[in-house]
Amino acid sequence: MNKEIFTLDYMLAPPPMDQLMTWVCLSSITISILALGYIWLRKRYWLFQPSLIIFSLICLRIQLPALFFVQWASENLQNPWAFIAVTQLFPFLYLAAAIPLSYARDSMLQEFAARLKTQLWGTHAWPPGLMIFCLVMSILTVVVYCMYTPFKQSGLYALFFDPTQINVARASTWQSVDNRAIGYFLSWGYHIFSVLLIFGSIFSFVYHKNRVFQSPLTVFSICVGFVALAFTGNRGGLTLVTLTVLGAYYCAKRRMPSKVMLAIGMIVVFAAPAYLSLVREGQDWTLDRHFEYINTLILHRIFEVPNQMGILYVYDAQATGYSGASGFRLFAAMMGAEGESLQARIGNEYLYAGQYCNATAVFEYYKMMGLFGIPVTVIGMLCLDLFLLFLRRPTIALLPFVVFFANRAIQGSETTVTVLLMTGGFWLVPVLAFFSHIPVVHNKNNSSPSTLNRARLA
Repeated sequence: MNKEIFTLDYMLAPPPMDQLMTWVCLSSITISILALGYIWLRKRYWLFQPSLIIFSLICLRIQLPALFFVQWASENLQNPWAFIAVTQLFPFLYLAAAIPLSYARDSMLQEFAARLKTQLWGTHAWPPGLMIFCLVMSILTVVVYCMYTPFKQSGLYALFFDPTQINVARASTWQSVDNRAIGYFLSWGYHIFSVLLIFGSIFSFVYHKNRVFQSPLTVFSICVGFVALAFTGNRGGLTLVTLTVLGAYYCAKRRMPSKVMLAIGMIVVFAAPAYLSLVREGQDWTLDRHFEYINTLILHRIFEVPNQMGILYVYDAQATGYSGASGFRLFAAMMGAEGESLQARIGNEYLYAGQYCNATAVFEYYKMMGLFGIPVTVIGMLCLDLFLLFLRRPTIALLPFVVFFANRAIQGSETTVTVLLMTGGFWLVPVLAFFSHIPVVHNKNNSSPSTLNRARLA
């Protein structure tokens, strides 16, 4: 097999305007843009729904860039229309289901947005209970890391003392964990507890209302959160830290950043992982090379790779058949069948040895069950919105969950729903709600919390 045809340089091409598939893509993209534009202008509070946040990123990272893979699909897939269905029919079916459901719970979403705004202007925006819980869990995360990985072999050590070994340290960190439960816990520490700890520490310090977390303890909490986030050496950790700090600062100040500060913030967000990429490859730093890596990170990792990975699942499904239950390793084990790591096998077969091929849910479910995987993905995403029911109580702080949903949306746009629930820790929403209680919030006119369902965001 010639693996060169699966590289981005070979796959990417301008959309052929003489093919019907291109115009189907353009029509579907237009519908999604118009729908999201209407939501942004008229129903912005709908965006607090987890599935809609994830869907917005999928449109940006999957649906739109799919145009530039049409030519490859038409020449190399047995059924190129399957790729069009996965990338374009999926958004249409989601919108057809999500928009009526959003209208049906419009008042609930208005109440959610109004309570969030009231809490931000009150004195209890970030609960101390959640801070303590995340601090304890982040410390446990670091301790467990050290139990499985010596510090000098960790990504954190490589980050500061030997950047060229970051990839090796990152691989050895996860390979040394042979217990699945421990692996899940470390993933939650990386993706959830450390992020919420850093956000809450910065927010509480700038907000200057919560006296529990001030100077020394704030610094300690930030350091613990950073270590828990950076221990694996993942360059995405630097991006998460930067986004978390900027988001916490402006939320605490209760204002949006200016256009200049937003531009500077975006440069910083991509500059840190670009610099890490340079040093881990042992290259000398230059300004031109740095900007070249930033451009590569933005275009390559965010917009091009998701479709490259996903189309390999479509290709493999048509070449070798659907995997069925064996693709769900947990279900396969329950049924007494042998499970299969699709990510490892497809990456090794079509890319190169040791490469994992992670794709968004709709691609992986297509490999498992064909076109039936499209409605399954839609239903799975909509089920994530049920977690909003845990946040109906007026004594629960909502800001931590907005941060949680936004953070998980990045992973949700490039993985399956089941992985998002377990490895991504989405099932922890009820647990976090237990530690997120605050005093009952009243508005400025001393109205009861029940009146907030008639309020709207300004």
